[in-house]
Amino acid sequence: MPSSPNRDHDPDCSPDNVIIVPHVQISPNESHLFNRAISSGGGMLADLQRATISAQAFYAENDIQPRTRSPWILKRLYEWSSRARRREVVRHVQSALESSQDQDVEDEQLALLLSVSWEEMFFGSEHFPMNDRKRLQSVWELFHSELNFLQRQLLVLRNVYKEPLKKCQVEGCLLTVEPDLLFGNLDQLCRISRRFCQSFLTLLKEVTDRGVDSRYNTTTMIVKLFEKFSRGPSTISAYQAYCINYKATMEYLGSIRQREERFTEFERVCLADQRCERLQLEDLLIAPLQRITRLPILLKEIHRFTDAEDDKAKIEKVIDTMNENLRSIDDSVQWLHNFERLQQLQNQVVWPNIGELEPRCYVPDVGGSLRVEPNRSPYTPPSKPKISQAPDLFDSVSVPEGGPVATVLRESVGTPSPEADPRRTAGV
Repeated sequence: MPSSPNRDHDPDCSPDNVIIVPHVQISPNESHLFNRAISSGGGMLADLQRATISAQAFYAENDIQPRTRSPWILKRLYEWSSRARRREVVRHVQSALESSQDQDVEDEQLALLLSVSWEEMFFGSEHFPMNDRKRLQSVWELFHSELNFLQRQLLVLRNVYKEPLKKCQVEGCLLTVEPDLLFGNLDQLCRISRRFCQSFLTLLKEVTDRGVDSRYNTTTMIVKLFEKFSRGPSTISAYQAYCINYKATMEYLGSIRQREERFTEFERVCLADQRCERLQLEDLLIAPLQRITRLPILLKEIHRFTDAEDDKAKIEKVIDTMNENLRSIDDSVQWLHNFERLQQLQNQVVWPNIGELEPRCYVPDVGGSLRVEPNRSPYTPPSKPKISQAPDLFDSVSVPEGGPVATVLRESVGTPSPEADPRRTAGV
């Protein structure tokens, strides 16, 4: 084969310096820059240029579309921008968490009671019978579990997740997330739980003031406590609203995790806070449902270790009231579930027309017969022709008067016979 001109005039080029790149796919923009960069070279660079051009011609003849590739610098810039956005979110969340460390004075005073045991609260109960000791322990468990629910779940959900999220939105981050849809009536539940703990401590002081002689009769305290808890519809309706919206909350949480990458970074930073105690967001969101269903169980424990029959009857009435409230909440949630399923069925059911059900059936076109005369109601029957106009139709018809045809026509239209016509009789 004859050698190329470039090889003849270039002594540094050898027949082995042939570069074959059949699988290299270069976008048009990159090829243009590449050709401009090596157009002044010779030898191996010229071979590389020719091989690249021939590879592009090969893919063009075989109708193979080259894959467009972003330059590496654009990919690197995108990675840098993503890292910068993540660092910005982390910085905003950390500053928001630091500012939310301060708690209310009431919450701080209640938090001091987390480490107090029931023996310290009921002084001198170590000499009581075992049944009374277990009753006092159950009463303290009712208060301590509510205090734990307030301090380690509700307030953590508010101070670690909700408030920092709002502060980040003030700074311009995570604006697509709706805190009201994600946390619901969390602030209302915090107020209810705080009021429950404060009422318990107020009533407990009245019990301890009576002294050890009464063996700390807690029945009246339990009755008054749950009367305040269930007195207004706001308490039960608050838990009812939260339970109803819980399913929509979890669906919304899953959706924002898929479409908002910065929210997952927000969750990661919040989860690293020591107040979370490794509890994820789902664990905190389900806590109010678990708390409201646990109250009747704690009341049954108090009822179990109560000796007096009158006191048992009072506590049973409180248990029945709480069970009734739970049934109303469950009925509301079940009704909403059935309503959503009914809407799904209505959207899925398609009613076909008659032609699709039975193709051979004939549906007459009754549009012409249903036309209504103007100035007439469609429910009134059509007007009948006037009979008095019928004889005028036969005035121009010559029919023998004495024949049978004339007699039939007169009878059908009601025309009197000539004998009965006074005009004809007068003419005769």
